[in-house]
Amino acid sequence: MQRSFKCHICNSSLFLQRTGGHDYTWQCPKNCIPKIDTGVSISELLDDLRPDESGTIEFNASRFFPPLSKSRVATAKVYMAQILYHFIECSWGGCYNSLYFNILVPYLDAPDILDYVLRSSVIQDGIGVQTGRNGAKIYSDLRGRLEGVKSPHIRNYLAENFPQS
Repeated sequence: MQRSFKCHICNSSLFLQRTGGHDYTWQCPKNCIPKIDTGVSISELLDDLRPDESGTIEFNASRFFPPLSKSRVATAKVYMAQILYHFIECSWGGCYNSLYFNILVPYLDAPDILDYVLRSSVIQDGIGVQTGRNGAKIYSDLRGRLEGVKSPHIRNYLAENFPQS
């Protein structure tokens, strides 16, 4: 089941802002949290993702098999938080690895999105969970995977917020 994309403060559903800036941003309707920059220009065309029979859109690997069109890449970047949620919670190796190699490694490049996800309840306190300087949380397996993405912005975010002991 698709995890809701909600404000961490008021639990309102975030909405995609397409105007008033250069990039698509996710925003809380009550402005509780800063806008979450996707890094995708509002001039980019996005794919129209159709929900399944239950009315939800699942951001699993079946939507992102290569080769990806330019609009599918922009769509993946705009919905990267939802993809990250699915990746973190995924228990099917084929989907998990496909998302990693086909989407996260080449296209995860928005630190705001990663920070939003790592501050959410998807990462539970426990053995091996590290709390970063900014309050986000990560565990070692996830950190290892995220350090393998191509984006220097993501690797810098990890190094700055989760220093190695």
